Amino acid sequence: MKMLEGLTVLDLTRLLPGPLATQHFADHGARVIKIEDVNRGDYARQDMAIGVSMSHLFHILNRGKESLALDLSRDEGKNIFLTLCKSADIVVENFRPGAMDRLKLGYEDVRKIKPDIIFCAISAFGANSDNREKAAHDINICALSGVSDQMGSGECGPALSNFQVADIAGGALPAINAILTALFHRERTGKGTFLDISMAGSLFASNVLPYATRETFKKSPERGGDILTGALACYGYYETSDGGWIAVGALEPQFWERFCNLIDRPDLIPARLSLDGATKE
Repeated sequence: MKMLEGLTVLDLTRLLPGPLATQHFADHGARVIKIEDVNRGDYARQDMAIGVSMSHLFHILNRGKESLALDLSRDEGKNIFLTLCKSADIVVENFRPGAMDRLKLGYEDVRKIKPDIIFCAISAFGANSDNREKAAHDINICALSGVSDQMGSGECGPALSNFQVADIAGGALPAINAILTALFHRERTGKGTFLDISMAGSLFASNVLPYATRETFKKSPERGGDILTGALACYGYYETSDGGWIAVGALEPQFWERFCNLIDRPDLIPARLSLDGATKE
């Protein structure tokens, strides 16, 4: 069922957070028009193309979208964009705060011709931050929000992840949530809104387990030392004899007991909540 059929989204975003957010709208039936700069366009198109003319990442994040190249610095491009805004429901951009305003295409400009527009701006730190002019990638936002401090074991430094935590949990998903909330608000009131998505702020707000541990024990957990990062024997990764790994998520006593019996180690049953973990054999 295409539950968002009839909605039109103007997508000016690049790389991962914005394109992933608008891709979800396209998947649910919305008409998404991807608007790219006439020169370089979306960096993911070519910068990540290895052995192909257009990157697989670009295809994954932009399937089913319509495509249009505009020079928004020129009057012709501006006029075309504003004409599209008249029949659009949502605009999504991920430039640094103020960039669209300088082009005279920001929220205040668009709402003059489309009062109920929902205008979503995704940026590293948000429009009201002292760091609003600074650029950042996923790794920087993870570090600044405290997420990196909890990724990895206590035996090494922070671990890198090929799952872009900040881009997705700090950018794409908060944007989707905010836009859908704004759509519901517009249905009730007829009013559009401006949505300022700070990736760093959103990720920090979602970093709930370390914060809860800090509140409980009055200090931050050590990397690899919280209940879901390696402190407990019943929740973690264990290397197997054939060189692979097994993921054990047996927080409940009945599941841990069954697991220990299946691997012929009933002696480990009492170690389920051991803060020292179990011998990884």
